[in-house]
Amino acid sequence: MAEIVVKIPDEFASEKSIFEKKMKIMIESEIKQRRLIKLIDKIMESANQLNDEELIRLGDEFKEAGIKELRNKGILI
Repeated sequence: MAEIVVKIPDEFASEKSIFEKKMKIMIESEIKQRRLIKLIDKIMESANQLNDEELIRLGDEFKEAGIKELRNKGILI
């Protein structure tokens, strides 16, 4: 896994742990969002070849199975 180093001014050194927690939350949120976008893109790759009924069925299947998978991957809570 890659590492990111962030330098903060000495005057905020006592708040280092707060900054670390906030950066972790921000980065994890961005990663989850990007994973979700990739998943949706993958699902929709062939959507232009489907008729309306098939798109509705795909949407229903996505709701049923996709949400469970997204939770397992940590993308949804």
